[in-house]
Amino acid sequence: MRHTPAGSEIRLSLTAGASSDRATLIVADNGPGIAPADRQRALDRFGRLSGEGEIKGHGFGLPLVASIVRLHGGSIELGDAQPGLKVIVSLPIA
Repeated sequence: MRHTPAGSEIRLSLTAGASSDRATLIVADNGPGIAPADRQRALDRFGRLSGEGEIKGHGFGLPLVASIVRLHGGSIELGDAQPGLKVIVSLPIA
């Protein structure tokens, strides 16, 4: 969300089915997105992507989210929101 241009749309969706033992949170925007080849690196600490020189940051945001999600037994996936980025977080329901 930090790299989403001003005036862009950010969508949130939370689902947890009665027959599922997991909850899924989807955060999507219509910003520039992340190329499929760069998505795994975007989850790595200090994994700054090329072309981000004009955007300040240290590469902590998504890696921090990924670490917290994994510590709670969940998973995180980056996808294409066409346009934009879609972050899919799945967590076990305690």
